[in-house]
Amino acid sequence: MEIKYDDHIKVILWGGGRNSQNILKEIKRHWRGIDVIGIADNGCYSLNKYNDNKWVHEYGFERVLCVSEVKEHFQNKKIDGVIIGTQAKYYDGIKYQLEIEGIDVYEWKKINVLEDRSSDEFYHVDELYLKSTELIGWTYTKYGDVYNECTNGRGGPFIGCPEREILSPQYDETIEDACPLLRLWTVNYFHFMHEIVDKLLLCEENGYKGKYLLYNKKYIRELVSIIGIDQSRIIYIDSNDERIYRIINAMMAPAFSISSKKGLSILKEFADKLRESFSPDKSYPDFIYVKRIGVRKAIFDEEILSEFGIEIMIPEEYPVEEQIKFFQNAKLVITPHGAAGANSMYMSQNAFFVETFPRAWINPTYIPVLVYMHINYRMIVESGIVTEDRIERGGQTDDYVIDGDILRMTIQECIESIGSRDA
Repeated sequence: MEIKYDDHIKVILWGGGRNSQNILKEIKRHWRGIDVIGIADNGCYSLNKYNDNKWVHEYGFERVLCVSEVKEHFQNKKIDGVIIGTQAKYYDGIKYQLEIEGIDVYEWKKINVLEDRSSDEFYHVDELYLKSTELIGWTYTKYGDVYNECTNGRGGPFIGCPEREILSPQYDETIEDACPLLRLWTVNYFHFMHEIVDKLLLCEENGYKGKYLLYNKKYIRELVSIIGIDQSRIIYIDSNDERIYRIINAMMAPAFSISSKKGLSILKEFADKLRESFSPDKSYPDFIYVKRIGVRKAIFDEEILSEFGIEIMIPEEYPVEEQIKFFQNAKLVITPHGAAGANSMYMSQNAFFVETFPRAWINPTYIPVLVYMHINYRMIVESGIVTEDRIERGGQTDDYVIDGDILRMTIQECIESIGSRDA
């Protein structure tokens, strides 16, 4: 039996494992017409003995049911049928077991079949569903394995998800021949630079001619032009767009770890090309302090910067191309940790990148990129002790104080090293 969009049915979900938990979550989020009134499994007796039985304590079911109880519910018309949530290799056996008992089974449709493209890094998806920051549908390989696109860029091409079949969700708009690049957090400049730019470059390098779905941000539009992709090939989506998009003939590009040689080599090649196209320009300062104007500002006496002839640069005051040129021409960049630091990849070899952190948020994300590109790295951490309330809050957005003497010593060391090298 096939479930239709306008159906209103009561079902029991079969399968006591993580697969069924994921299905239940998706049903609650996207399928209001499906009322899951119970959970069942052949291992119900063992599951019901566990003190930490999630089906009882987290999902609110009285217990995990056995097949005879499911049959009784069906015969008494308390349910319309069963949805099977086990792994694919168990699906046929469970379906046969239920049908022998005369219980109707609702079929899930495999909608997304992946096929290899020019290399094992790209995947072609017949049909895909997404909503801004999340993939709504799951993606199937031709071998029947189901995947969801990796959201943090650190899990290889895809992060494997439980094997299961899915229903096509309702959708608002259909797009053909497109590569969706609406990954979580990539409205942020850092995440876009380190999780999307490499995908764009790799797709273009491999001759992809379709469209790209990107977030509608000014800096993204600027970067697309810098990369050299015609704006007519970009579909810009607002980050708060609640519509569900159905993509026919979608291209899925790989996700690389920020520390993987493949991802780093792509970014380095891009940075090298930009440095070649943007000639060195003496009008830009040798030493810059990249000042944050939002949250997580570093507090210190800015007269220290004047002592060393360091000029203050505020990224928000410049288009992306100008920001790149500031970093490209700088021998020393000092900045509080933040998205603007992603431009450090454009610095020349043996330049110095100094990053400051609050004690509650030490996250030296740029080190793999800088090491790979032979750019020197220094870290300065907030002085003093982190209070308990900041630890509880996480402290990621708090302003913080930098010790002036430590800042002076670090600047002095970097400038002396630059001077001896240039002598």
